[in-house]
Amino acid sequence: DPTVDQNGVVTGHSMGKATITATYGGQSDSCTVSVGFLNGIDVSHHNVTDWDAIAASGVDFVMIRAGFGWENYPNQNDQEFVNNVRQAYEHGIPFGLYFFSYAKTAENAAAEAAYFLREMELIQPYLDGMVLPVAYDLEVAPEGDYVGVPVDISGEELMQLAETFSNALRQNGLSTMVYSTGDFFSRMDLKRLENQGISFWYARWPYAPDFTTQVTIGDTGVVPDIWQYASDGRNPGVGGGQANTDLDLIYLDMDSAKDQLKEIAQPDVSVSGSTATLSFAARTLYLDSYNIVKLRDGQVLTVAEDLPRCTLQYIDNDYQAGDVYYLNCNLNPLLTTVTDTYYGLHPGNWDMEGTLNVGDVINLAQAVLDNSKLPQNSYFRSDWNNDQVLDVLDVMTLTQQLFWYTD
Repeated sequence: DPTVDQNGVVTGHSMGKATITATYGGQSDSCTVSVGFLNGIDVSHHNVTDWDAIAASGVDFVMIRAGFGWENYPNQNDQEFVNNVRQAYEHGIPFGLYFFSYAKTAENAAAEAAYFLREMELIQPYLDGMVLPVAYDLEVAPEGDYVGVPVDISGEELMQLAETFSNALRQNGLSTMVYSTGDFFSRMDLKRLENQGISFWYARWPYAPDFTTQVTIGDTGVVPDIWQYASDGRNPGVGGGQANTDLDLIYLDMDSAKDQLKEIAQPDVSVSGSTATLSFAARTLYLDSYNIVKLRDGQVLTVAEDLPRCTLQYIDNDYQAGDVYYLNCNLNPLLTTVTDTYYGLHPGNWDMEGTLNVGDVINLAQAVLDNSKLPQNSYFRSDWNNDQVLDVLDVMTLTQQLFWYTD
């Protein structure tokens, strides 16, 4: 349960939600606070939206429907797609998109991906606000509403839909996730999707959601990246606060994210002559983009910068025997205030072995006391806080980063 001090500062002590009520002079007001996750909604043209009120409600993110099917562009765009994206962008609300599938075959899914990519041309001015993936919405639609996915579709057929759509978007620099229910997810190979960097948005609407523990997708043990926990919730900006609204959350689970980022920090490498093929994938929403560096004879060389987080493979045509590659992972600003590059070959990593440890801090402290101990290549080793001066502040900043890395 949260506590409130005499200055009105609310402190959370465990994951969950609570309502805080303040009373003064016979009047009172209430607000809901959450600990351990971000709160969001998802909208389509079916929702009557007041974006000023949505922003004022304090939502952390929104998922916006782009369209459905593939046959009749642009008539299968969501009628409010561009307006909703523009409004989210102008109100400073981070967003992702979702696309409702009609597909029955992989060919249908490819056509839907092509349709969606045409839609993306309409929102180019607002893409800086799109920090969440594109969700491929695989579900059986209500009878008489949309065509939807066949109710008796097999797990392998579902996988082919998800992979075909995701592969097409990946080739255009877009990361993806799959939205579905426990029924469809139970038929799918989630590990196979994870290995392709595909994340999960889980629709499960319990009567009384438990916010004190992380939900898992059925009996798979997989924690969804987004949990849609209600279809009949309320937000003051949707239908005047009186209409049903889908409610979502994203868990703030840095430990799980760190495990995934550490796992890919040094990619799998296959070599043929002077060509090295690097393979890697992470589904965590904490990842924003990659930088690739390599260590060659004690020198750190930049191979690529700001690769999209959906990248699974990179080819370096300048391989030399002994080269060692690292992925530096830039984090998603929606989920953390840490925006520098972490994991892989770090600033402050004096021994260049790919992890931060106490020895790195000691080496930097010795260099501060005696500049003769500075290595010839100080690319990642000395001016940690980038103020052009080597001093005790660099040691302090590196120490703080070490704590963050090893927590």
